[in-house]
Amino acid sequence: MEPALSVFPKEINSLKIIPDDQLNFIPFDLLLMKMAPMEKVDFHSNQLDYVLESYEISYDYSAILMLKNQTQERQNYKNDFIAFAPSFKKAVPQNKSRTCQAEALYDLPCSGKEVREINDIMKGDIHINQNALKSVFEKNASNYRVIHMATHACVDEANPLFNKIFLKDDYLSNADLYNTKLNAELVVLSACNTGSGKLVRGEGVLSLARGFIQAGCLSSVVTQWSVDDCTTSDIMIDFYKQLRQGLPKSKALQQAKLNHLTNAKRIESHPYYWAAFVQFGDTNNLKFDTPLRSTYKILGGCLVLLMLFFMRQKYGKKKM
Repeated sequence: MEPALSVFPKEINSLKIIPDDQLNFIPFDLLLMKMAPMEKVDFHSNQLDYVLESYEISYDYSAILMLKNQTQERQNYKNDFIAFAPSFKKAVPQNKSRTCQAEALYDLPCSGKEVREINDIMKGDIHINQNALKSVFEKNASNYRVIHMATHACVDEANPLFNKIFLKDDYLSNADLYNTKLNAELVVLSACNTGSGKLVRGEGVLSLARGFIQAGCLSSVVTQWSVDDCTTSDIMIDFYKQLRQGLPKSKALQQAKLNHLTNAKRIESHPYYWAAFVQFGDTNNLKFDTPLRSTYKILGGCLVLLMLFFMRQKYGKKKM
């Protein structure tokens, strides 16, 4: 990436990428700013000069969709956060991935922990194991600012309408999503291959992420390949910590990846474990009602009521 990025002004530290053709399948932050010796086998950031270290990166499917998202109005929300982590069949010992193999779905040991710890940060509603039902999603998801799904997903290369993300009793397909109205500022699809799919000329990648954006979600965090269950949980929990501190979505994901690389053992520093996660759409930070902001709202409401009361007293006496 160095030949291209070297001409950028030094103050630029974020990139918005609208990829074309096969570039849709490359997370740009795993590319290097400098060539590495061929004998390098250590993937730690102190050994390799990743684009991730210099730039926060977000993506869009087209300039038209990017501009549409900037003007799209949000409705009121019931709450900030809703999450789903269904249970499946008993896990086999070697199963550590959130991939879907012939729709054989196994329990994910870290998905429940993931949504519980994220909910400690976000203070919303979670639906775990037997309660993570399709009917619950369909009834409630449109009322929340952030939707999080920690589960399995499958890509259908023959027919993208049947890309699937699984709940306990059923799945959501792209066909379902095209007939669903959502309102979220952010959807996080913490499953395998949720940002990949069939590449169609003139359309781009017809992924699950595309389905959620079509349904009305302003932005998404998705995966480009099959991901490790427990590493995914750790990165996602850290991502929400960064969001809660007020970072923009793309910056929060960049920081969560950098933190992973800083603390990872040698094998877990490999890009397989961290580079699959990409952010599409709007990058703005989420504006939460902090206790202080809520207090200001209450005081503001009381002030308005007091003003109305004194105005009524004043003008009421004049009429008499």
